Amino acid sequence: TIDVQDWYDKKSQIYINQKLVGSGSYTGELELNEGTNIFEITAVNSLGKSSTVTKTIECMILPPSLHVDNLPEKTSLRTITVSAWAVDYYDYAPGVYINGQFINVRSGSATINLKEGPNVINFKATNYLGKTSVIIKTITRVP
Repeated sequence: TIDVQDWYDKKSQIYINQKLVGSGSYTGELELNEGTNIFEITAVNSLGKSSTVTKTIECMILPPSLHVDNLPEKTSLRTITVSAWAVDYYDYAPGVYINGQFINVRSGSATINLKEGPNVINFKATNYLGKTSVIIKTITRVP
């Protein structure tokens, strides 16, 4: 939300990025894009004198926070059930994936067949903005 006022000239024209947004005052919301957002705010009084302020706002959209249940580094089991869950500030229901397969929204589990030796398990959470978190775990099946 932005609030701009000219206390000395109630008829001044207020511009944001060269677009007239108000006369004397302006209160409103500005859309932010990810990355650098530059806003040039100009007030032009009734005598034609102007004053400009430039504001730069950095906007960073974070990926979901991904969590994986504790897993053993080694096991003699042929299968193991793994679980993961995700929370996200922007998305109530981020997608949870295990080994590239969609499991569920917010949380889920999958049973993994383990071959002898190292087994890599990929966990991923993605929000509706396309931001992704990844955790990679390795479980070694021993005979």
